[in-house]
Amino acid sequence: MESRRLIFLTGATGHTGSRLARRLAEEGWRARCLLHTPGRRAYLPDHPRIEVVEGSLTEPAGWAASAAGAAALIHAAHVGFAPRVVEACRAAGVERVIALSSTRRFTRFPEETARRVIAGEEALEHSGLAWTVLRPTMIYGGDRDNNLERLVRWLRRRRWLPRVGDGRNLVQPIFVADLVEAVLRALARPVETRGRALTLAGPEPLTQRQLIEEVAAAMGIRVRWVPVPYGLAMAAAGALELCLRRPPVTRAQLRRTLEDKAFDIGEARAALGGWQPRPFGEGIRLKLAGKA
Repeated sequence: MESRRLIFLTGATGHTGSRLARRLAEEGWRARCLLHTPGRRAYLPDHPRIEVVEGSLTEPAGWAASAAGAAALIHAAHVGFAPRVVEACRAAGVERVIALSSTRRFTRFPEETARRVIAGEEALEHSGLAWTVLRPTMIYGGDRDNNLERLVRWLRRRRWLPRVGDGRNLVQPIFVADLVEAVLRALARPVETRGRALTLAGPEPLTQRQLIEEVAAAMGIRVRWVPVPYGLAMAAAGALELCLRRPPVTRAQLRRTLEDKAFDIGEARAALGGWQPRPFGEGIRLKLAGKA
């Protein structure tokens, strides 16, 4: 039925959400997208199967009726809004939710963002809905990612980089197109993914230093490292937090450089029908070529 080919999508103008909206439309779904800021409409692809509903996640009463009849609600906005999403689904009679969360919930240095992630997941787990939580690691690709784009721009201008610590902490970033593919596979596999929280990452971890040097190599440059003692870096970050509304680096970010972010994705691969994320080297080349 055409009415069941409807997906209600939050976070649709974001880095991942805009790509997800396009893929849904290309796969024959109608993507009804919640738009909070009209000025961000330009981030949504121009496609006849993409619709827009204006509203705020904090006020689900204003848009919940627009989700009625959807086969699922895909929550690509911050998972901290999950309680409002659950409220909207109950009001609209939507039984299934697929939510993007974050591996931030596993940090050894809990802060407000991590606490919001955990609370959002718990709201879904206790909702009584058919829920699926997808927890990506650091997402990269395109020119709007919040992670590698800043690194690329820095290296293009300076070709040197401060190094706090030894750079041996492990990371396992995921290419944005692979994340979108995982969401679509979860949508297509309701039985295998119901009531599951799946961690999504690249195929293998690499050290922070390896990651940066691989980015530089793909750019055709060589990184010059400038060692910075951890204590000095923390003091400088603290000063920046006091002086700037949006400091370039925070103490919380520096603390997280001390922990490994490597994950087993075997469960996700199985639940998502053999999902295979691409190696970092391939993904970064696609990003730099503007094909992400």
